[in-house]
Amino acid sequence: ASDKLTFGLNAGITHQTDNITPGLGNGRNIIQVAYLSDPALKYKNDDGTYPIGFAPPGMFSTPNYYKVLMETVNPNKSLTLIGSAYGAYKIIDGLEFKSSINVNINNTINRTFRPSTILGGPQPAASASASYNTSSFTSWMTENTLTYTRQLFEKHNIEAFAGYTAQKVTFENSGINGSQFPDNNIEWLNVAATRIGTVSANDYSVLSYIGRVNYNYDGKYILSVALRSDGSSKFGTNNRYGTFPSVSAGWVISKENFFNKLSNTINTLKLRGSWGRLGNQQIANNYAYFETIRGGQAYSFNQTLVTGVAPDAGANPDLKWEMTESVGVGIDAAFLRNRLTVSIDYFKRKTENPLQRAVVGAPYAITSPYVNVEGAIENVGVELTAGYNNTIGKLNYNVNGNFSYIKNTVTKLTGGKVINGSTFYDVGTPFYSLYGYEAEGIYQKASDVTGTAVINNKVSAGDIKYKDQNKDGKINAADRVNLGTYFPKINYGLTLGASWKNFELTLFLQGAAAVKAMGGNLIGQVGPDVQKPTSVFLDRWTPSNTTASFPRLWYSYKQNDPASNPSSFWVKDASYLRVKNLLVAYNLPKSVVNKIGLNNVKLFYSGQNIWTITKFYKWIDPEIGSAGSIYSYPQVKVNTFGLNVTF
Repeated sequence: ASDKLTFGLNAGITHQTDNITPGLGNGRNIIQVAYLSDPALKYKNDDGTYPIGFAPPGMFSTPNYYKVLMETVNPNKSLTLIGSAYGAYKIIDGLEFKSSINVNINNTINRTFRPSTILGGPQPAASASASYNTSSFTSWMTENTLTYTRQLFEKHNIEAFAGYTAQKVTFENSGINGSQFPDNNIEWLNVAATRIGTVSANDYSVLSYIGRVNYNYDGKYILSVALRSDGSSKFGTNNRYGTFPSVSAGWVISKENFFNKLSNTINTLKLRGSWGRLGNQQIANNYAYFETIRGGQAYSFNQTLVTGVAPDAGANPDLKWEMTESVGVGIDAAFLRNRLTVSIDYFKRKTENPLQRAVVGAPYAITSPYVNVEGAIENVGVELTAGYNNTIGKLNYNVNGNFSYIKNTVTKLTGGKVINGSTFYDVGTPFYSLYGYEAEGIYQKASDVTGTAVINNKVSAGDIKYKDQNKDGKINAADRVNLGTYFPKINYGLTLGASWKNFELTLFLQGAAAVKAMGGNLIGQVGPDVQKPTSVFLDRWTPSNTTASFPRLWYSYKQNDPASNPSSFWVKDASYLRVKNLLVAYNLPKSVVNKIGLNNVKLFYSGQNIWTITKFYKWIDPEIGSAGSIYSYPQVKVNTFGLNVTF
């Protein structure tokens, strides 16, 4: 607008339509049932028709999931607007005020129809089901800053920054579910005899005040000091704001005069360090500090049933920010005329007062409120990155690698060990470690069981043998131990790039090590009435196979049956090395391309997730399985062949 005033605007609109079957990897759905179903079943009859569902002897019934995928109607339409605008005014030389606003708006409409023929097992359900859902999401944030930049006495450089930001996020959702359709011919809710509607709305807001000063002297000595105060509507009135300071410093040693003698060997050398505090407000309930009520509660007045409300979660006005304090030191160096670069970092992060749901005793029929647990979690680690590039004749190549080691430990926990099914955490252990019995093999003979500690007095030949940790002659909850963690201690990656004449190659390898995971789907497979066993059970125990590597199959599934307990028997090393990406390309010679009036023609092959080396169960993605969600939709292997033409 003028020499002092500038402004800008950027906006984009996206409209998207898709029709994807929802919930593929959620709970007992298509992905999980793929592990469980009898592989001999035919999704298509010999006459070309499709069976409605299956109920194999001794196994649970399921619909025909091919029909589920093909006949589910699930059109989803979304309209998204993302925009930003700013104005900046130069008050005097070096002093500028800038104000900006960012907006993200999304509106979605989803309609689902499931005919009765895909809702039952061998027989269709009584009725089709349908739903119609809408959602609205709005987020806006404004930033207002004042920046002062000045150079003093040629070598002193100062930048001071102050400002505030405000953000508000709003969600609104509505939905109608319908049932009792007359038939499967009309997919819309208006023909459903029963229609139930729901609505919900929630929001949260954040207000932040920020200040920062950066200083460097001649590019050799660097210092940055920052302070911010953040307030969130998610926290109680007593602790709504949190203060988070930070400081970092760097020394470029290679710019010192005394370093000149080493400059031919070490081209760049820099030391740096930092300390700071960060806050976390990510909790699922935006109103966690309120006392809440829930509806739909039935009461009897004068022998008449009426619906009312009841207390849900208790209030916690002292709920506050989860705090993470981080300290780190690092070194950056370059060698061989900057062809070799190396960075090494050591860090230590400690999280205090983590946000968790409280443990509520059985007599209290309320939802567990969020609290700041009196505990601390510490992450200590080292990160290493290195890169090398060079040219030999017409060959250009580069190698870049990264490696990190992280040790996660609970260092403080008031109230003692917390157990959550097959995971737990306690002082001195990683957060959410695997938890269960230590397996010592399989009882191969009936005589092996006699005189040993057994669980629930149900053990027989062919069952897993557990270690009696406390030597009390019993196997019970007191004998459970730490079985490892599904948080990998080691992560690494390697990228190789090369070009020779008209050929190009890029290869990216990625992996993790020192990580465990439990094959949860195998635990249930010892009971064939629950699911079908996988091929590993070909070497299962039978009276004639008393050197088996896997336990016997038992027919009747009962809670706490011997083999169904989480134990080290089902825990495996989930380390892996994966060829994440591969690109091979060939560019036609310019002399050929120019003759046909083109600028460039490239033939290429691209692959993603094309090969994995692991000791983990081969039918589970180790990268997903190590995170505990073995039934999640696996990462897709993609092979692409392409042609790029530039005119």
